[in-house]
Amino acid sequence: MKRNGKSADVQHGSVMHTTVDRVGSAACNLCGSESFQDVWTIESPLRSSPKQILRVPEAYHIGRCESCGLVQVRERAFLSSEFLRELYSREYFESYGGGAYGRDARMRPFRKYARIFDKHCPRGGGKLLEIGCAHGGFLEECKMLGWDVSGVEPSSHAVEVARSRGLDVRCGSLGSVQLGEAEYDALVTLATIEHVPDPKQFLQTAADLLKPGGCVMLTTVDLEGLVPRLLGSRWRQIAPPWHLYYFHQSQMVRYLEDVGLRVCYIGGKVCPGVYRAKAYRHDRRVWNLGYMLVIATK
Repeated sequence: MKRNGKSADVQHGSVMHTTVDRVGSAACNLCGSESFQDVWTIESPLRSSPKQILRVPEAYHIGRCESCGLVQVRERAFLSSEFLRELYSREYFESYGGGAYGRDARMRPFRKYARIFDKHCPRGGGKLLEIGCAHGGFLEECKMLGWDVSGVEPSSHAVEVARSRGLDVRCGSLGSVQLGEAEYDALVTLATIEHVPDPKQFLQTAADLLKPGGCVMLTTVDLEGLVPRLLGSRWRQIAPPWHLYYFHQSQMVRYLEDVGLRVCYIGGKVCPGVYRAKAYRHDRRVWNLGYMLVIATK
């Protein structure tokens, strides 16, 4: 994959490519500004894909909002439901995401996440919904801790695997499945929000599903971390069209506060598979390798 350069002529196969006019691209998802500074241009990794995905850009232009600083993929008009179904097919979980979502990989990271969540959520043992639950590893761990768990996952392949584990998982996106308002004591979304086309609407819908006093935990990328600062566009998480947004901790706090949630804990990834949560403050003494874990209450 070439980065920070012009597109090269390659065989496009069955994938239709389109040159997207950045002037007509979406406004900043966080603040609504239309002024951006170009950060990286990354050629599409789907250029030679055999899949029948329509209207794939030749390259993705990643820009930084000049108002709030949020880094985001400018081209988002191609993100149709058909495109997303193809993007998160079985092959995604077996290759790009396979290492994180395989059946035997759950015991280490998901157990740590579940213990952190169970420790800090004020409504332990209630109804928990995971959004983007993949194969259900985190749900299994929370179920063993006494939570009444269920999940939502857009990949039909991942849903099939999760259901084979005896988990209640619905196939679809957060906005496409019917869920009861103010029904859940807790919501969790692990390494998901950077994938969704509209994080603000995603978080608003999630907040509406919470009971008063309910708890949200999320993990996502953090551009303030050591690794992204060193590697820039060579960091493996700079990966459009899968990852569309690249956050700072202060931006995630703003997102959550804008939808009526109060941040209680925020932490950086200290070492692989281990998060350190702390009472919310920007503590530069905590090592942050490029990921954050955030807990907020309604």
